[in-house]
Amino acid sequence: MLPAAGVAILVLSAGVSACSEPATETSKEPPKATPSASASSESPSDSPEPLKALDAAPLPASLYEPLHEIRSSQSGFAVLVAAVDERGSLLLRHSKKTGSLELTEETLELRDSNGTLATFGASPKRPHQVTEATFNKDFVVWMETPETELIPDPWVMYAYNRDTREVSELTRAPRVGRFPAPAVPSFTGPVLAGGRVHWAQLGGRPRSETVAIWGCDPRRCTPREEIAGAALPAVSGESVYAIQTARFTGKRAPGSEFSIVRLDPESGEVTTIRTIPMSDTEFPDGLAANDSSFLWLVADSAGAGRAHVWDQADGSEVVVTSELDGGFGYPVLGEDFAAWGEASGLNDVGNFVLDRSSNTLYSMGVMGYYGVEGTGPVLAWMDHLSDDRSAMGTTVVRWKSPDEPG
Repeated sequence: MLPAAGVAILVLSAGVSACSEPATETSKEPPKATPSASASSESPSDSPEPLKALDAAPLPASLYEPLHEIRSSQSGFAVLVAAVDERGSLLLRHSKKTGSLELTEETLELRDSNGTLATFGASPKRPHQVTEATFNKDFVVWMETPETELIPDPWVMYAYNRDTREVSELTRAPRVGRFPAPAVPSFTGPVLAGGRVHWAQLGGRPRSETVAIWGCDPRRCTPREEIAGAALPAVSGESVYAIQTARFTGKRAPGSEFSIVRLDPESGEVTTIRTIPMSDTEFPDGLAANDSSFLWLVADSAGAGRAHVWDQADGSEVVVTSELDGGFGYPVLGEDFAAWGEASGLNDVGNFVLDRSSNTLYSMGVMGYYGVEGTGPVLAWMDHLSDDRSAMGTTVVRWKSPDEPG
């Protein structure tokens, strides 16, 4: 989810301006990678030379077609893009601006190219923030919390039925022992696929918590566990994917590994797509899927991060590395791009995008305003407005296919 202005302030509390002028396009040649033909990351010799995030050049406008610019401040309200779909429809968050980090009530607006389709919310009389959201042709599903932290604890999940125009509560964060369960490893939200909503949540016992993917039918939600020892759900078509590891089963297993797994929408069977080794200082930090391609993030306890873009069909893989204290987050995978946020808020860009037709890495956005949304050909990120460089907004574009003229 694109971060709220308050989130950016939290990240930038050291005194760096969130509206500093973004980098302008230079003659610097953006980094390119030649993908490896091997589908295995188990052998370092099989992997291509990683790209470096610091070498990314500003994203050229020739790669996309502008669709929308959503001003972040409108008539005393903060307006943020919570989710997009492949047709360019938007789910917007509206919250009253207070001049502080104090929470107010939030409402959601579903909008397409013709205007507003619906406006709704679950807690109109209670201060809260929407932390993650998704939508399809049938439902809008979101999590909200009364807390101001970046990770929701506790959370409540709601659904808006687009046919009946009714809002219903689906489920709440469980308790572990006598206390609300802490947040799942690496922030994650709900996804919709196969007529169901799927999410990650904690369980188990205090100091021995487990993580699993749960799911239910949003028309009549009876939650049940679907993938044990897994988190970070992602969707492609009707299939649900997740990252599964022994560390999510309550075990303290150093030098472990993690697997990308698939939940069959019909049988409920879980199959392993690929297993990736990791050291005892690393942990999986994000997953996105699109057709036969996957984007996953790996974080290091020292603060560095890596992004891997892998095509299962041909076995090619591109790796992008960050510098120390420059972790990645919020991955999205479109038809011809892979994008993710510069989640530390310490560098002078907000996000990165890999043009998959050329395997060229670009930067976009403004320091501290990290986080992207994207699916199909549609990509969105926070940036200065094109007609007012002193103001912030969300840029929504259609990524051009490789055969389109620049």
